[in-house]
Amino acid sequence: MEITLFAGRSLEAKRALYRLVVERFGRLGVDANDITIVLHEVPLANWGIRGGKPASEVNLGFELDV
Repeated sequence: MEITLFAGRSLEAKRALYRLVVERFGRLGVDANDITIVLHEVPLANWGIRGGKPASEVNLGFELDV
């Protein structure tokens, strides 16, 4: 599984995400050892959102330093 996201999450937040993904796929019968997760962390300036503005210039309404 590959996930593209804004850069800025802490290692603890990433661990929580990994646990949740493995838990949810486990409910579907997928063995934890068969799951590989790759995070692609893209700097905010490299995202064009809300009319083509760089995400680094937009109030996202949430914190990334989690």
